[in-house]
Amino acid sequence: MDKKVNIMTRLAISVFFAVLGSATTVAGKIIYVDDDAIAEFDGSSWAFAYRSLQEAIAEVLPGDEIRVAKGIYKPDHQTSKGGRGGGKMSSGDRTATFELINGVTFKGGYAGYGKPEPNARNINLYETILSGDLDANDVDVNSPGDLLNEPSREDNSYYVVTGSGNSVLDGFTITGGTSAGMFNEYGTVRIINCTFRENSAGTRGGGIYNYRSNPSLINCTFTQNSAKDGGGAIYNYQSVPDLTECTFIENSAEYGGGGIYN
Repeated sequence: MDKKVNIMTRLAISVFFAVLGSATTVAGKIIYVDDDAIAEFDGSSWAFAYRSLQEAIAEVLPGDEIRVAKGIYKPDHQTSKGGRGGGKMSSGDRTATFELINGVTFKGGYAGYGKPEPNARNINLYETILSGDLDANDVDVNSPGDLLNEPSREDNSYYVVTGSGNSVLDGFTITGGTSAGMFNEYGTVRIINCTFRENSAGTRGGGIYNYRSNPSLINCTFTQNSAKDGGGAIYNYQSVPDLTECTFIENSAEYGGGGIYN
């Protein structure tokens, strides 16, 4: 009996420390991104911020948080190495996307490097834009339906953001996608304080396409998004999203569900 008790005690202690060890890794670290930073370092602070969001995504681990300063960030952008003054490079790859990582929080709307309070956060004053306009040549349209045939959009990203697993996207404007602003698959992504503006899809889901995914959307705005087959703002396929205080303005679809198609 004593031997059995001793074994069970050691097992309990081992389990305790295993749980404790996993808990201590959940907190993670903060990684900083600012496209106006004058240097390319390791993302450890605003002064050493990554200039490319893709650089941060490549280094992030579950439990980490990425803070992104105001500016325009594109999925095909990488940063050339070489220390201070390194430039951003564009590949023109339409398949490139900002892929959210399971267990990671992405937060936009920060003042960023060089500001008196770089950690100040205001998503309207410090708008953080994730854009699929890779060549910076998009022209304005008279109505969201015109996005589907607008030549200046033909070289834009397919999906600006891709979500899966359990991640958080908070405080961003997503624009310029041509298959959807955001594609969610098999996950419970939380989307908070985000604006989906002028995204389109030749098939379904201009703003967001949810495929067997159950995201939560809180205080999000969908404006002037368009899709051909349905779901100008949101298209749901075998998905059960939870929407709280979201706003839909001037979204359209040729065959139904200008706002939402289920």
